[in-house]
Amino acid sequence: MKDNFVNEEENLTAHFLRKEGFTVIARNTRRFGAEIDLLCTKEGGDTYFIFEVKRRPRSKSAMYPRISKRQLLRLKTAALKIQQEAEKFLTVRIYLALVDRHNATVEIIEVV
Repeated sequence: MKDNFVNEEENLTAHFLRKEGFTVIARNTRRFGAEIDLLCTKEGGDTYFIFEVKRRPRSKSAMYPRISKRQLLRLKTAALKIQQEAEKFLTVRIYLALVDRHNATVEIIEVV
């Protein structure tokens, strides 16, 4: 059941990002040494965007979900591998996508 929620949240995020002008290159990829929920680019393609998708807590007093230090290190390592694989200068940015599937909203927070 949890996987269905994750897919629903990733689908909602991918839809939101496409409306904002992003192109989704990969979903749930492990190619760069970390699980990347969504790997995107925008027009021009000189910047790649890694999105870690998390469910927004329902309670107003609950803390935001976070990316652990270990997971962030894996994502940074993946970003370096993406840069090394590219044959041109490339910027890679990491974001947290907080999804409220009940209200169908996505909040994007830059991590690095």
